[in-house]
Amino acid sequence: MVLIITLFFAYMFIPMQKNAFNQIMYTQGETVSKSIVQASSDAIISKDFGFIVEHNVDVLKNNASIHYVLVSPKSWGKDLD
Repeated sequence: MVLIITLFFAYMFIPMQKNAFNQIMYTQGETVSKSIVQASSDAIISKDFGFIVEHNVDVLKNNASIHYVLVSPKSWGKDLD
């Protein structure tokens, strides 16, 4: 009986925990991406590319689950002179 109850709770709670974990990861990803976009867009407008590198290196240091960050303007090579 104990085994049946344990299996029942495991069957019920594991999907709930998985969904909660996925929601946490999504929220963290959204927060980090908004930070990168806000900092990078201001720096691209002012052509402060060193700040973009420094900010993204800090983001990578503080978030071990992020492996790389790529930032490029839509008009690469046209307005960067």
